[in-house]
Amino acid sequence: MHPYIAALAEKAPSVYLQNVAITSAAAVLLFWVGRTKLRAGSRSADQYETVRVADTLVTPPAARRSQRVQGRIWIGVSCVFAFGFLFNLVLGIKALSN
Repeated sequence: MHPYIAALAEKAPSVYLQNVAITSAAAVLLFWVGRTKLRAGSRSADQYETVRVADTLVTPPAARRSQRVQGRIWIGVSCVFAFGFLFNLVLGIKALSN
């Protein structure tokens, strides 16, 4: 076995499970921020719905391109945390089985 992998396997399973909880929470939060940026841009989540004003429907402007790019970047960062979640989950299961 590679010495780095052997060093990782020596930790307690609770350490891995704590990391699973933290990385999953971060991944969900960052994914939510990215989706909000993609949909609404810099506006809050409730401001991207159509509103009726004096017999006319007013639609908010679409998100700017820079806001959509920022949303995609946030989603990409959340994927990094999702990989960390999977890595810690596998190592935690392995530590539990030993």
